[in-house]
Amino acid sequence: MGAFERYPSLRRKLALIIGNDEYNESYNKLENSKKNANDLSASLKTINFDVDTYVDLTRVKFHKHIIEFSKKINDGDLILFYFAGHGFQFNDKNYFIPSDAEIEVDKDVELFGIDAQRTLERFFKKNRSYATIFILDCCKPYLLKNIEKSKIIPNIPRNAHWGLNAYTVAGGRGPGSTFNRLHFPKGLFVNQNQAIFIADSSNHRIIKYNRHAVIGQRLYGQRISGYRLDQLNDPSNVIFDINSKSFIICDNHNRRVLRYFHRRRPYVTTITENIQCYGVAMDNEGSIYVSNAERHEVRRYGADEPYGVVVAGGNGQGRRLQQLSHPTYIFVDKVEA
Repeated sequence: MGAFERYPSLRRKLALIIGNDEYNESYNKLENSKKNANDLSASLKTINFDVDTYVDLTRVKFHKHIIEFSKKINDGDLILFYFAGHGFQFNDKNYFIPSDAEIEVDKDVELFGIDAQRTLERFFKKNRSYATIFILDCCKPYLLKNIEKSKIIPNIPRNAHWGLNAYTVAGGRGPGSTFNRLHFPKGLFVNQNQAIFIADSSNHRIIKYNRHAVIGQRLYGQRISGYRLDQLNDPSNVIFDINSKSFIICDNHNRRVLRYFHRRRPYVTTITENIQCYGVAMDNEGSIYVSNAERHEVRRYGADEPYGVVVAGGNGQGRRLQQLSHPTYIFVDKVEA
């Protein structure tokens, strides 16, 4: 038995602690990263860690201190690395963002960021026989410059104004199940005639309000929830496919997406099931997009894609650009973005 195993207190304990708050752009500045770094540093010193603590590091200094710290490591040391600040993910790689980063588009992170995997591998090479603890405290997204500046919604003039006075077009009489009331309405769709189709979730129905009408009409669903094809259970969204003259419905609690043909003899098909669907959208080619809040992803369903193709998320829950967190409503624009 070696000395370290017999006397654990003889093992060296080294820590590199970095906290970045002061980023170049005001909208990326943080408040607690330096405090968290200093607090952890103080705590580690009470249990005999040899701690190197730095705050608001530029890219050059970030690299410098990582290299200097790695040179101190001997095989068998207990190593702890902690970074509080902005992180970023690009091309399946994670990066620390230094305080002087000038990142305008996501690929810039390869120039200005610090590769987290390479940092970890550098420590592993020096310490193969014992533990290396790697803690990343990156809880807020880093905003790119081009995202921050592009606040204008396409096709709406800069000088557009909306009236401050509004009027109720559906419901508004308190919760209820009569046709002049709604109960937890969720998604809606407005057609060219300004008729409104509403996913009236707690009434388990899709209800239609014609323009200026005060009484709605049940389009689909029954008085109670159920799993039959003529029943819904907490529907969350509805849209209309003008090409097939059918409605696409997210039947949330039944975990399915339905296509409903409103004809003299109504007809229903299941597009996909076993999915916690919430939002649904359609592009100009007729492909259907469905958000899955459980799997943190959006899938596209085309004519030849029965299982769908992931077009957003699908990499677990998170704040990275390749991740989503319980996505709900979605919209597809004219260029299929």
